[in-house]
Amino acid sequence: MREAHRRDDGPRLRPLAAAAVVIALFGVALTGLGSVLASGEWARWSLAVAGATVGVAALARSLLPRLRIGACVEGLAAGAVVVVAQVHAAGRLGEWATDPDALVREARLAIYAGSAPVEVGGGLADLVLVACLALAWIAALLLVGMGALLLAGVVPAALLVIGPVVTSMHVSAGLMAACGALLGALLWIGAPPRRGWWRGALAVALTVALAAGLGALLPPSRDRVWNTAAIATGPVWDGVPDVTVTLGEDLRERGDTPVLRYTGPSEGTATRFTLAVLTDLEGGTWRPEEDTGEDSVLNPRSPLDPGDPMAPVWSPSLVASGAMSIRVEGLLSTWLPLSQGTQRVVPDGATGWAASDWRWVAETQTARSESGVTARDDAYTVVACPLLAGQMPNACGSLDDGSSWPVADPAPGLAAYRALPEGVPAEIAEAAGQATLGALTRKDAAEALAGWFRSGSFAYDEDAPYTPGADPDDPYQTMSAFLETRRGYCVHFATAFAVMARSLGMPARIAVGYASRSEGSGWTTVTARDLHAWPEVYFEGVGWVAYEPTPGGAGARADDGSGAAAGTADPGPSGSPASAPTPSGARSADPGAASGPSAADPADGSGPVNGAGSGSSGLGPAGPVAGLLAALAILVAALAPAAIRWRRRRRRRRGIEEGASPAADAWAELVDTALDTGALAPVSGRAPSGGRATASSPPPRARTPEAVAERLGTAMGAGGAAAARALADAVVAERFGGAVSDRAGLRRDLADGIRDLLRAAPLRARFWPRSVVPRLRARPWRR
Repeated sequence: MREAHRRDDGPRLRPLAAAAVVIALFGVALTGLGSVLASGEWARWSLAVAGATVGVAALARSLLPRLRIGACVEGLAAGAVVVVAQVHAAGRLGEWATDPDALVREARLAIYAGSAPVEVGGGLADLVLVACLALAWIAALLLVGMGALLLAGVVPAALLVIGPVVTSMHVSAGLMAACGALLGALLWIGAPPRRGWWRGALAVALTVALAAGLGALLPPSRDRVWNTAAIATGPVWDGVPDVTVTLGEDLRERGDTPVLRYTGPSEGTATRFTLAVLTDLEGGTWRPEEDTGEDSVLNPRSPLDPGDPMAPVWSPSLVASGAMSIRVEGLLSTWLPLSQGTQRVVPDGATGWAASDWRWVAETQTARSESGVTARDDAYTVVACPLLAGQMPNACGSLDDGSSWPVADPAPGLAAYRALPEGVPAEIAEAAGQATLGALTRKDAAEALAGWFRSGSFAYDEDAPYTPGADPDDPYQTMSAFLETRRGYCVHFATAFAVMARSLGMPARIAVGYASRSEGSGWTTVTARDLHAWPEVYFEGVGWVAYEPTPGGAGARADDGSGAAAGTADPGPSGSPASAPTPSGARSADPGAASGPSAADPADGSGPVNGAGSGSSGLGPAGPVAGLLAALAILVAALAPAAIRWRRRRRRRRGIEEGASPAADAWAELVDTALDTGALAPVSGRAPSGGRATASSPPPRARTPEAVAERLGTAMGAGGAAAARALADAVVAERFGGAVSDRAGLRRDLADGIRDLLRAAPLRARFWPRSVVPRLRARPWRR
């Protein structure tokens, strides 16, 4: 009895020691999350939440050894107090009580719109604390409630995988080593060094090696998009420094993620889906028009600018009759995708799309939400009158001969769309004058500009650099370089067109969205690779007319079903096209539409899929799969002994309930548990490493149940020893023909014996049981 008490004194401090290690692991994990969540107060408070939850639970368990679930509840309460205190200090406790939906929406927007590392604040910071509380409580349940020290450490350690999965950044070697050392320390605490000093070192080595291998095999992914296989974020978000730069990054990714589907236009009809329009140019950077009022998208919106002299006579009765059904697929955006020229939006009654969340943006036919984002299966119908220069005249408008619109628009109400900052290089205005030489009307000038860009002297090249505003002293450097090299993609062409048009006095702006070509009957799918930017020119009394100056990419595919390959036109010194090889690294503008195989879309299907672009892993499609399969095989092999033991335990428990030899099943289960925990030595009498049999506690004097129960009694408390003797008597009686009628008593004695054996057993006893290893020959002990 004294020996049992001495054995209980040692493990009293184990929960506290293990809790300190688990809290340290939370610190390591929170540091590793720095690649996803920007560092700030949230990290310190999250560590405080984890410390309070795990620490208080471990302290309560150490002070009151029999308190398990109660200790975990106390830890949960302590962590919750820290969370509430922080939320109250931030002044958001009342908001959570009165309008939690608003804070949840704020957190969603921060995640969807943010780029790694995401700034953590507001509702997102509170939700991060709650998530940390939940994880810390799971760790406390495993550590204090179940005594599973290693699994408790795996909970925070698993957070280190988030960084490599979400971004292309791998966890640093220092963090990996620290994590492995701490996990090894947990194994060391569960199995004291004197019973196997090498286990901690081995655990560290295995953990670091496995984690490093998995980290190396994880393919890099985009930092801004969390799931490129199913989600495509729009390029326009609140707080994005430069929409055109973001759009260029998205274009280079060129994913095949479905963005939306639509039906309505006849086959072959080109369509532009506008997300936002860029109107203000400051320091070489275009800014979107984003001010919203109370005007719902359900109310008809005039296609005319308020500065148009014809705007006051427009009536809602003039709403276009053409309708197009749109269904969102993978697009996440605070801007609603609308057909160019949309005048009204009608919700689809079969879906839960919240039309009340969307408002018209001032002086435009675009819509955005300050409280929501587009979601899969959002469905609505747009009533639109698109004004695409290539499809005019049509029922929506006509420019006739253009004589009604001089090149330079004198209307003061449209001055904002003609404004250019100081410092526009003279060569840009000169190029505009040369491109439109002889144009007498605005229609002629706009067509001349678009034709000049598409005449063959410019080449579509998605690898062309685009860094507006990089040089504060020369904000137009990127545009000047584009006009000199004559290579670029839609952003280059659209911005150059708009600036050149404004230099001539024409009201112009840039639209950002998607370009598509209708497939006729049924639904047409728009993918992330259809992202596009195009210029629009205003004509009084008609509206904003879209032009297409880009000679390749999504715009060309939409307009004529083609798309010039990148680098196919390489102007010579005279400016005429010359045959030249495609530059190294240049991508095809339309890999999907090419008639033959290409590097971007090989015939054997080995090209990038689901959004893989320039950031694709060099491992190829089989690399990550092989790595995951290898990791899965290692995990299965590691858990196989525990799975075998679990099945054996279940079979014996069924035998106790309804089998012919319940006492034999109960005795075999007790003996195997004793072998697993080290309380019983192998047949040879030599204790396995870490076992309880020592020179001062020899193996049983015989292999009979009575002798084995006598041996177990020296390593168990009074209750456990009594249970072992009762089970030994029962199995002996059963072997000599005595029927066992008290099956409930067998279950009770077995539970008491196992509880005593597992009370201070190392974690290895549960996950790497010795009784399933054939060489230990456990069966003779059950005779």
